[in-house]
Amino acid sequence: MRGLLLLAVVLTCSGCKSDGSSWSPKETICGPGATRCFGNYLGTCDASGKRWDLLFCGANQYCDPAAKVCMTRVCTPGTGGCDDGAPWRCNPDGSGPVQGRAEVRGWPVP
Repeated sequence: MRGLLLLAVVLTCSGCKSDGSSWSPKETICGPGATRCFGNYLGTCDASGKRWDLLFCGANQYCDPAAKVCMTRVCTPGTGGCDDGAPWRCNPDGSGPVQGRAEVRGWPVP
């Protein structure tokens, strides 16, 4: 049991500075300047490659994982209707409508 406890302490402190003052990752976690989405936050990797700086996309925006930028919503999440007889519902992030029967589960389809 003592061996397991010692191993746990060594693993948790492997990223500590030698003086124990603060934690800092020893290895990079991202490429400097890289961007990606974390939910509705746009992350940009800092110059050291050891931290993601997060920017919250605004209330009427969503983080587009393909474009890696904050985009303006094109519809209100949870809303929907019919377009030329085809039912649609807005994606949860507001990025656009999803059309077709299979995508409107839980909604009455005429």
